[in-house]
Amino acid sequence: MSAGDSYFSKALTYSNRKLLSEFRAGTADVSFDTIVGTGLSGTVYVSRVAPTVGSKFAIVRKPDDQSTHSCYRIEGSVGLEYIIADDFVYSGRTVRRVIERMREEYPWSKFMGVWTYEAQVFKSRAYILDRWRWADEVIHGAPMFGPLTYQEMCSKTYGYPVLYAPENGWTAA
Repeated sequence: MSAGDSYFSKALTYSNRKLLSEFRAGTADVSFDTIVGTGLSGTVYVSRVAPTVGSKFAIVRKPDDQSTHSCYRIEGSVGLEYIIADDFVYSGRTVRRVIERMREEYPWSKFMGVWTYEAQVFKSRAYILDRWRWADEVIHGAPMFGPLTYQEMCSKTYGYPVLYAPENGWTAA
């Protein structure tokens, strides 16, 4: 990936036409009136896309933002249904933080899903919340792979517990 292809460069330099065509194609069947972003690239992306699609927008500040520019943790205007626009979702920590902050500040506004502008993929509220339920259950001891826990699956497949996924991916036992 060259410097011009980074997710920040995409948010900053892509034409509005390109950003909008990707966004509209990915969110065509989604009901929302607000787009929420976080961080620098999210701020740039959301502030470019939302006004053009006729949506409100808000920025959720990161917890370590010690900026003296504002005492508010969320800046902008929030409606009844929001989506989060983020460059990509890896662990889900950012999405969870944004949803929790939105619940605190705007409890009437419903989370509808996440648009990842780097991958051009929309994941619905049901998809995101279902994965969280599963992850929370695993953290509290539930089986991770069907009837097997993570360590049971590793022991059965490889003969010993492993801490990381194998380099070539998982294989059937």
